[in-house]
Amino acid sequence: MDINIDELYKYQNVGFTNYVGIKVTEMKEGFAKGEIEIKDFHHNPIGSIHGGAVFSLADTVGGFAACTVAKRVTTVRSDINYINPTLNVTKLVAEACVIKAGKRMIIVEIVINDQDGKMLQKAMMTYFRLKDDGKAV
Repeated sequence: MDINIDELYKYQNVGFTNYVGIKVTEMKEGFAKGEIEIKDFHHNPIGSIHGGAVFSLADTVGGFAACTVAKRVTTVRSDINYINPTLNVTKLVAEACVIKAGKRMIIVEIVINDQDGKMLQKAMMTYFRLKDDGKAV
């Protein structure tokens, strides 16, 4: 199956990802990079970035990386470690690398840094390959 990476970019500005401000900035086979400029609504009550915003960035960028090797995917498992606090952060930058692209499952590692390159989170996501009609492979 040929994957047109340029075509994938059109999917970044729709729905939830557009609403929260996630932008995919780079893609190549087995890799994606994206970011989110932090706004007031991304914060939790203690002033750090809400874990759900961080997770959404990881899942989105990881999903785009998976889609560079499989046309359509859905998340089936995720594990994220919040390594450092997200206080005084103005931007999150995620880099996702496909670790294994199997017949049915794709495993992706995602590292999230702040605007200065300090690692804040690390995630492993597993995606399931889908057919064009959205059904399982």
